[in-house]
Amino acid sequence: MSHRIFVYGTLKSGNAQRGLDLFLGSESFVGHAITTQEAYDMYSLGDFPAVVLGGDSKIDGEVWEVDDEMFGLVDNIESYPELYNRKIIPTTAGDAWIYHIEDIESFTSEPVEPDNDNIIRW
Repeated sequence: MSHRIFVYGTLKSGNAQRGLDLFLGSESFVGHAITTQEAYDMYSLGDFPAVVLGGDSKIDGEVWEVDDEMFGLVDNIESYPELYNRKIIPTTAGDAWIYHIEDIESFTSEPVEPDNDNIIRW
């Protein structure tokens, strides 16, 4: 089975530590995408970002199509469901899973401000 995931931080292609483009498997890059609803906020947790549902901005990222094995690996990377939760959301590249944090107040974090177009980019 395949799954589409929307990545917006360290899993984006080009990240030398853990970008999805580093994996050799059945994953495939669908394309650059932006969430289609202004319903998110983003926070910096230091080395990586976290999206929170219920904000008022869009998020810039990428959509990847992955198989069950890679989906499980991404769940492990994102510490799902202990740290991040996930939900299917609409993006400009179609519906995809987004990983988000529900209780940002329990973390030391800084808000990431949107650009003039109300899109947050990490």
